[in-house]
Formats: sequence, structure tokens, C-alpha cells
Amino acid sequence: MKKILALVGVLTTLALGTNALAAFTNFSSGNIVIFRVGDGTQALTNTQNTVFLDEYKTNGTYVQSLMMPTNYFGANAPLISFGSGFAQGEMTLSQDGRFLLVPGFGATLGQNTNFSLPSVFATNQVPRVVGLVDGQGNINTTTAQTNAFENTEEIRSAASTDGTNIWFSGDSTGIKATTVGSALATQVEKTVTNVRYINIYSNQLYLTSATGIRDTTNIPLPAITNGLVANLPGTLTNGTAPFGFALFNLKGGSTPDTLYVNEGTISYPGEGNGVVLKYSSVGGNWVNNGSLGCGNAYGLTGVMNVQGGQTNVTLFITSGGTASAAGANTGVAKLTIGVDSSGYNADPGPGGDLYGNTVSLTPGGVAAGSVNIRGIAMAPNGNQPLTNKAALNNIAQVGPPYGIATVGNFGGASTFFPSNFVYSEANFGTANLNFSYTGLPSWLTASPASGTIVPGGSITVNFSVNGNVTNLPAGTASGFVTFRPGTTIFRPWSIQVNAFTLTPSTNFTASGPVGGSFTPPSQVYVLSNATSGTLSWTVNTAVPWSSLSATAGSLGGAGSTNITYSFNNTANSLTPGQYLDSITFSNATGVAVLNTITVTLQVGFGIFDDYSTYNQNANLAGQNGWLGGPNAGQTPYQVANGVLNVMGPGGLVCTTGEEPVKDWGTTTITTNNTPGGFVYAGMLITVSNAVVSASPPFAFEVENGVKQAFPVTFEFDAGTAIASGGGYVWAARKSTGATWTIGTNTVRTYGVQYMVIDVGDLANSNCWIFVNPSDGNPNDLFAMTADAHDPPSSGGVGQDAQGAEGAGGWIWGQFGAQGTCQPGFTVSKFAMSTNYTDVYNF
Repeated sequence: MKKILALVGVLTTLALGTNALAAFTNFSSGNIVIFRVGDGTQALTNTQNTVFLDEYKTNGTYVQSLMMPTNYFGANAPLISFGSGFAQGEMTLSQDGRFLLVPGFGATLGQNTNFSLPSVFATNQVPRVVGLVDGQGNINTTTAQTNAFENTEEIRSAASTDGTNIWFSGDSTGIKATTVGSALATQVEKTVTNVRYINIYSNQLYLTSATGIRDTTNIPLPAITNGLVANLPGTLTNGTAPFGFALFNLKGGSTPDTLYVNEGTISYPGEGNGVVLKYSSVGGNWVNNGSLGCGNAYGLTGVMNVQGGQTNVTLFITSGGTASAAGANTGVAKLTIGVDSSGYNADPGPGGDLYGNTVSLTPGGVAAGSVNIRGIAMAPNGNQPLTNKAALNNIAQVGPPYGIATVGNFGGASTFFPSNFVYSEANFGTANLNFSYTGLPSWLTASPASGTIVPGGSITVNFSVNGNVTNLPAGTASGFVTFRPGTTIFRPWSIQVNAFTLTPSTNFTASGPVGGSFTPPSQVYVLSNATSGTLSWTVNTAVPWSSLSATAGSLGGAGSTNITYSFNNTANSLTPGQYLDSITFSNATGVAVLNTITVTLQVGFGIFDDYSTYNQNANLAGQNGWLGGPNAGQTPYQVANGVLNVMGPGGLVCTTGEEPVKDWGTTTITTNNTPGGFVYAGMLITVSNAVVSASPPFAFEVENGVKQAFPVTFEFDAGTAIASGGGYVWAARKSTGATWTIGTNTVRTYGVQYMVIDVGDLANSNCWIFVNPSDGNPNDLFAMTADAHDPPSSGGVGQDAQGAEGAGGWIWGQFGAQGTCQPGFTVSKFAMSTNYTDVYNF
């Protein structure tokens, strides 16, 4: 069976979750290991994707799989991955060859991997984990980081010299350093924040980002000071998309002299985007020797060998590591194998082309195209002893690392949330562990409260809120639960008992043109006293452009009052842009903050939606002016984890769908009141799956109002269509009766987030789709080459916006026959306005 250690302990199969594996034997030296997401039946989402390490021979023959844990076992965390991401899972081999470094999320199956670390509720907190796997398949996931990342940042890659000192990277905060088993990390590099892949060669830390391949120049292996980074001189730095890389000493020196790096923006004929660039270090500069064609290259590793006096480099490259379950070209994940025998500072030439030396990956018999593969590394050869240690007798190993935090109302036991907290407690000693707990408050019950754990065993303990919580006074309290025996393993607890209740308690968003008015113009909050005595309250705002109907008062027992928040005349003088306010409700008697409401005001006509401010895990329709469309559908559009998810069963959308709509003002926008005559709709959008229909499956439409079932009089649409070589292209049309104009200039990648700007010409019925503009200047926007452009000469006749016609609303739509599943997509921000700069800046 698979073995999982907390440095020395053995994990039972219970920690594996619901996915059982056949017996695992040791990795074989010289084989390769690939990071796989999904078991072939799981939908590739951010809630339920198991990670497997698949071992292959160097000819691509499948050997066996090792599954990473999906539950806590003491201090060992689960390690799952984000199935619809694309830049995660960049696995490496430690420099001493003993361990695989496996990055992932410390979430259990069904839990969102991208929950924010500083969440209020312990059940929502997800550490980012660096797993160690040795040559015998022993797994150590005790390096569960709790301070390392901001918001919902990904963990992408990790590297180590010896399995003790660890460096890891994310997409927002650069590179951190830690040690095995630690929950805390030190920021060591933040000049480059969006880091993809890191690895160590000759005690030098190298990394790739969107601006090329770099190394830390002032501190080879930074541990304290922020390491300065610089692009390797001579390598590509503009318009690049590098991922995995490998370095070699072909001349036998002490530092690497030959570099192979996956580059996603360069096309090799017949293979789609993605090649492996070869560089050689000549006189301090890296000289490009040529490329090895490998469409959609992602993960990369390799070995060097000498045969008959000739030095060869064998490269192993993965593709199919995007958010799509399908790999490039063939619709399945792939491994490409090739040999470069040209040597140092020589062009690999046509004979070095790797394309064609490719095998499709169906590890363990999983269906082709049903899983997602990412990083690759050579197999480890180290091992750790599997025996328990007497030094750990009478010491509990406990996970997860987070404490207990619950919030509820005075006198209402059922209102406290979360109400249950689950921990795993394991024994890695050689003697029985007699466990118990101290420091439990009266309102918290442990089950079981005491007992015995045999060596190598574990228990699951539930801490639950009990009926005694109704006896607590209003206010806050905190303390620690200590896991006995010993005094060093503890978890903090805190409770907040609200004397007041507030309805609604969600954030407030409004928008409108310069000078007002704003929609909605105000929000009424109902403040209620949950106690039997009289309490005083205060309410405050942070900016001069808002007003409150009352700022202080008192309420008798069980009393309530209405407080109206509104925008005043100062708001009418605000220039275009987004403005933030906060409404703080406080219990003046108890000197405690009850709640803080964030207010977002968008000045500048249009729709400005940041879905992270919406109610999460809830339907889009019914929030902030969004209405359900004419088709009720079985797949309501959802907002979760800060994004709008247009996804159905299995990650796909099956018509008919909801097609929600939103108004952007009280009047229709026409050429008479729109200088320049253009409407701009911008979105940060990720298309997650390969398109399955012959025509574009989505319509993102600007229309002449809140449409529901009304005819379309003006629209410009953006959709995805099948494109050769994998990926997708954007398409445009001016009305539902027109023919689609399919863009062919650029093939876009599934799982990659793009800024998409749709432009509608109100007077002349043109529509354009631009991707990733450089700035908010409309002149620079129109200087770009559009991904798709549908002019009047294309044959489609769009309704212009003269007179009473115009643009005034937006609809998320979809096409396809009943039962046809289309790809899903996610949108994190959306804006529509007649002012392009406002849209871009938002």
C-alpha cells in the first residue's frame, strides 16, 4: 500500500479517501513520474480532483500510480489540485535525487481548493502544501503553509536541495522559503510576483514567469533577504509564455551551460503553439541554438548520457496541462520523448524535432481525455524508515493546522456557524497514546473526549457547538484547546456572540453616470436587539459622499430599527472611476463591532461587476440587478469563489440554460448621447473545455435593454469555435440573423484567463473583439489586430442605434440543441460602458 509519513509515521489507508489503489512498489531509478489530476471519473473542477503520481518507463510505457492523500492524517495534510487551472502541479526532483517536490492544496475532496487562507471560518481555510515523496513511495505532507499566500493564490511549483530546505512559488507573491514540516514561510523574492516553475541547479535558483526565464542573481538560494532576479541574458523576454525547463552541463563544468525551456508563444509548423527552445551559455550570454517542435509543451525534464563519446540529452515533455481535460491535437494528454544529440552550442536541426515521438497517456486504463497532466520529473531514489520513533511517544500529531472560530446570535444555539470542527489525531510513537483534551470551553464538546491510539493509528475527533452557547453573554471570547498528552499541540478557539443582528449583511454595489443618479440609490438595513435588555448602537461610514439616516441610538429588548444608507450630493461630483466605502455597525454598550459592510460605487455609465463582492455559492440571478432569462434551465449560473461560473454537470453547460440579463441604466444609450458612438464590454474570462459544437456555443450580447424574451435590435456577440491545432478562436456577429465571423488570427488556450474587450459601433453596426489590450487608450485599442471583426460588408445586417434603438443591457447566453453539452467558462470581472478607459481600468 501507499505509505504516508509525518517524517516517520505510517499513514493508514483511511487517509486516502474514497479512491483505493493497488499495491505500490518502489519507484525504479531512471523512470519518469508525471503529475496527474483526476481519476478518470471526476469532473475537472476546483473542488474534487485527486492527484496521482504516474510512473512511466522512458519509452512511455505505464508502470504504476501513487495517489496523494485526500484527508488529514495527523499533521499530514491532504494534497489535491485545481482541476480547471493550468499552471499548477510543476513537480521537481530534489537536487540530491531523494525526493519529489509535489505542490498542491490542503483541501479535502468536495472542498474548494482556492478558499482564502485568512478566512474567518476555519472550515474554509485551505493551506498550500508542499509534499515530499521518496523512492519507496513514502509521502510527507506536513509542510502545510498557513501564511504564505494572498487571497486565493495558487501554489504552482516547489524545489529543494535535500528535502529539508524548500522553496515554492505562486501566481501573486513570488517565491517563499520554508523547511519541511513548517506551517510558516519567509518571503525571499517578490520583484517578480507571478512565478510559474522553479528549480535548483548548481545551488542556483531558477524560475520562469510571463517575462521569461530568470535566476536569483545576488543570493543563489535566498533564505532571508529578497533575492534579486534577472532574465538570463540573451533569452526571450517579451511576449513569452515559458513553463518547464531543464539545465545541463554538457561541457562538464561546475555551472549549467545548456538550457531547454518550454515556450508557449512560438509555433512549430503543424504542431500548434509551443516549442522547446535550446540555449547555450557563451561568454556570459545565452545564445539560442534553435528549437525542438513540441506542440503545447508544458512540463519538462531530461537526462544527459554519453554513448560512444557523444553526449546526448533525452527530453521528456508533457502536454495536456491546461484547464482542459484534453491535450493538444489528439484530444488526450501526451508525453513526448526525444533525443538531442547535437551537443553544446549546436542547432538540434530537423533531426532533433520531437514531434511524432509522442505517446498518449491513459494511466491505469483511465479514459483518454478524462484527466489533466502537468509537471514531470525523474523518479526519486531516496527513502525514509517506516518505523515509528520512540522519541515521539506521548506526542500527538494533529491536523489541520487551523483553530476553531464560530459566530452566532445571542440566545440562538442554531445560529452559530460553523458548528462543527473536525481534526485528525495520529500516533507516530512506538507506544500507545492515551489522548484527551484540556482548555475546552463549556459550549464546545469533543467526541471522542478521550481514548487510546495505537502506534501508527489515528482517530477523527469532532468538536461541536453545544446548547451551553445560549448561556453566553454578548461579546467575544477566546482560548486554546490542548491535545494531551503534552502541552505543545494546541488549537486556538474563538467565539463571537452578537447582541445585534443585521439584515441584510452582504456587501452593497451601485453604479451610475457622472453626476448621478445611482442604481440602486440606497439600502435599508434592519438592526435588531437579540437580547432582553436595552443596548446602544452606532453606525459610521468612511467617506463624505455617503449619508446615514441615523448614526446612533438605543434599542430595548427584542427591538429593531431601520437605518438607510444613501448617496448624497457629494457623490454627484465624483469623476469616473470606482469608489469604496464601509459601513461599520457597532454595539456601543458592549464596545464591539457587529459587522462591516463594503460599499462599491462605480461612477461612469455602465455595468461594473466584480464577482468577488457577490454572495458566494449562490445563483447570479437575483443579485445586484441580474434577472433570470426566458429559459429557466437546469443549470442556473452560479457565483462561487469570486467568479461567475457558467458550468453544468461534469463542468459543462447543457441547454437549455438560464441566460441571465442585466440593465445598465434607466435610458437606452444611442448615438445621440454617446460621444464616439461605441459601447465597450470587457471581461476577464477563462474558457475551460474544448468546444463540442460546430458553431460558437456562447453569445455574450449587448442589447437595447433588459431583454428577457424581446427581439434583439442591436447586439455584438463573442463566442468560441473549434480551431485547428487545439484551443479556440473568438467569433463575432451583429444580430441573431447574421452569419458568424470566425476569427482566425490567434488560437487561444483553454484554461488561460484573458481580458476580452467587445466593441460595438452604435451607428454603423460594426463589432470587434480584442484580447489583452495594452492600456486604456481607445486609440491603442483600435490599433490592435482584432481577434474577430464583423463589419457591414461581411453580409450581416446589424440594427444601428439611431433614434430610439440603442444599447442598454447585457445577456449571458448559450446555443445548442437540447442535451448538447457545451464547454463551461468563468468570469471574474465584467464591465460595460460607453467609456473604454473605465472598462479597462475596472
